[in-house]
Amino acid sequence: MNKNIDQPYTPMTYNKNLNNIIIISLGIIWIYILKLIYIKYDDDLPYYNYLFFIIGFIPFIFLFSNYNNDPLVYLGPDYNICSSNNLTEKEKAKNIIGKVDYKCQNSNFSYLLDNTQILIDKTFLMTQQLFALSIFLFATRNKKFIKEYGHYMLNIDNEFVKLLIRICSLLTIFVMSSQIFTSFYYDSSYIFLIYEILDKFNVSLLVALIAYVLMKVINKFM
Repeated sequence: MNKNIDQPYTPMTYNKNLNNIIIISLGIIWIYILKLIYIKYDDDLPYYNYLFFIIGFIPFIFLFSNYNNDPLVYLGPDYNICSSNNLTEKEKAKNIIGKVDYKCQNSNFSYLLDNTQILIDKTFLMTQQLFALSIFLFATRNKKFIKEYGHYMLNIDNEFVKLLIRICSLLTIFVMSSQIFTSFYYDSSYIFLIYEILDKFNVSLLVALIAYVLMKVINKFM
């Protein structure tokens, strides 16, 4: 605590170094994930390898835009500062060093929970899409289709597809746990940043998977 009675609280600031460490670390992890998935790609779909890297580059736009960001950038304008040292002389005479607005704290807590719930809702929608896509992949192993065309529409034993689904599922499970760790007021902004970036990774991989399936289906009938 600051020893100056007129300024008992240390002003709240955002640690840019910690922000940048998170950005760089997750950027390295994303590069590793892309490499891990791409080495499993052994198909001959025209132009898909270029499309895969274009989709994979999209999260970097988010990472670059948040690198070395301004203080408190992840907290909205409705996130209030709930402590104050603007005291009356009467309050100072009673040795009061600061005031806390608990209604304000409750509002901030609700703000963080609402933002986390939005993230979970988006992840839940992606889970539904992933589930529907998995059903579609199994449905393509129809004997009638094999009899008519002489092959499966899609090979679900494809290691590239299976790895995409596994990583998407893992990221989905992880992001849906965000509500547990984003209820610590201001400090949650760092945690929320991690979950938000992982959500971008998940969206990109799901788009890459859907693009692969669509291109594969189109290629089968061309």
